[in-house]
Amino acid sequence: MHAGLVDELLLYIAPVLLGDSARPLLHLPTLADMAARWQLRMLDQRMLGEDMRLLLRPH
Repeated sequence: MHAGLVDELLLYIAPVLLGDSARPLLHLPTLADMAARWQLRMLDQRMLGEDMRLLLRPH
């Protein structure tokens, strides 16, 4: 995202816990401080049954 190659993120969140052996959504570097965080703007959110769909755009 820092390279500017991501325009939007479309995430689906389900109310389940998969445990420690689940694959992560993204491999992100460790933050040295909060100034290095990625700020996202929510463009849309909607429920699809029990799941939530989020459309996000980097600031």
